[in-house]
Amino acid sequence: MRETAIEEEQRRHYTGYGVQRLNLRTVAFLLGVLVTVVVTASLSWPPAITAVDVEQTRINVALPPLTGGEPFIQTFRPEHDGLVEVELMVARLAAGTAGTVTLHLEDEEGNLVAAQTWPADRLEHNQPLSLRFSPQPASAGRRYSLYLSGDENPPFSFWGYEQDVHAGGALLATSSTAQELRFVTRYQLLVLPALRVLLATLANNAALLLLALALMLMPGALLLSAASRRLASNDSATRWGGHVASALVLVIVARHTLASPVVSARSRRRVGSGSMAEETFA
Repeated sequence: MRETAIEEEQRRHYTGYGVQRLNLRTVAFLLGVLVTVVVTASLSWPPAITAVDVEQTRINVALPPLTGGEPFIQTFRPEHDGLVEVELMVARLAAGTAGTVTLHLEDEEGNLVAAQTWPADRLEHNQPLSLRFSPQPASAGRRYSLYLSGDENPPFSFWGYEQDVHAGGALLATSSTAQELRFVTRYQLLVLPALRVLLATLANNAALLLLALALMLMPGALLLSAASRRLASNDSATRWGGHVASALVLVIVARHTLASPVVSARSRRRVGSGSMAEETFA
């Protein structure tokens, strides 16, 4: 009885020690994750993903000079959430470096999204000029208005196009034949829209994904089932790992076999023989 009590006490001691080690490992892992998240966030990594949204790059006419009078207005409707930039192309109309050029963007409620002014001495002919701002989370399908103006008669304006090619908006510019600006909008991929797209993709392709998973695991499962008597471990994680590893090995071997020069040459000879037979029959 005394030996049994001692063994029980040792078992409790080692069990408590194991739980303590497990708790320390869990705390260390969580601290590592927290430090990694804080460091990557402070370094702005990974960088934001941006892509082209609306693109109208045709040009054949420059807009009239930008004066202090009524501004030119280009309206458009983004196709994605996360609108973050509007790019135009500068056109030089005359010599000189006086004056300034101003762009400001409003949403469909008339709220100011962004505004910026550039001195003419910092602009060049055919220079892309971008107005950047914080991502607009619900920009898809909403109407935005970009205002173009100038002070002190700058020698620059912007390139446009004489046909209406953007269904989501138009250019309002008096004394000009242009109907659209040359403009490009960009959007930033946001977390919630990305998750919605991912979930929708998974929902629409769930059957195909399950079939692909089954095809990937099936060869390894068959191999391990055939050799199950020789396996020393009954651990489920080990078996699943063996399934995946065996399946990947079979896929790699099959791919290299099918891509080998011998198989490729035989396939070409068979195709060539079939073509000759068809020509002879014809």
